[in-house]
Amino acid sequence: MDLDVNVPEEAAGAAMGVKNVYDHDYYYGAAYQDYDLQNPSAKLAFYRTVALSSVQEMTNVRVLDIGCAFGRFLHTLPPSWVRVGVDVSAYAIEIAKRNIPGVSFQQGDLPSADLAAFDVITAFDVIEHIGEVGPMLDRIESLLAPGGVFTFVVPVYDGPLGWIVRWLDYDPTHVNKWSRKAWMTVVSERFDVVDSLGIFRYLFPGGVYAHIPTVWLRNVSPAVLITVRKRHKAVR
Repeated sequence: MDLDVNVPEEAAGAAMGVKNVYDHDYYYGAAYQDYDLQNPSAKLAFYRTVALSSVQEMTNVRVLDIGCAFGRFLHTLPPSWVRVGVDVSAYAIEIAKRNIPGVSFQQGDLPSADLAAFDVITAFDVIEHIGEVGPMLDRIESLLAPGGVFTFVVPVYDGPLGWIVRWLDYDPTHVNKWSRKAWMTVVSERFDVVDSLGIFRYLFPGGVYAHIPTVWLRNVSPAVLITVRKRHKAVR
């Protein structure tokens, strides 16, 4: 099932202003060494497992992937789900539309809040790029269905490996170089935290990519995955 996603004009305009930043060179050399190698099937399968576990036996699931790039994560999800992807990159969205059937893709930042709510929203390595995190999280909260979950991954710059993360970070669009505590604080103000994991990841010479989720080392990992749930609002 496809969904016609309407992005507000002001959002689309903003996206047009940055579309050339996230072009072919961004994904293959400028920020990523090689986007394909750094997003192997095993990594996408892990994200798929996280998404499936958040809805359990729910049917008619609606999912929104923010910063969907080429749409490969959405492609791993059940085709019975309503799958929507948004990205500011005109380059990535064009490729996603061409290669991934059965998914609605739109260039822009977020769909308008008058759409039916989503049960799952994901943002993998995205919100570190967003200048105004608070308003962004408020928009995400408004797009979630009651009890809906938001899962995101961000690099973190604290702990004993923080200096390595900074040293290896070549992406000039990373504007939020925060600690894991800072991310937990800002989402805890708006959502109920469900889970958090640490992630060790690195592309080794020869194209071997390691992606290791961990609970025990999440306080020192160079990236974190955080899942939060929309809070129940009491009716007065």
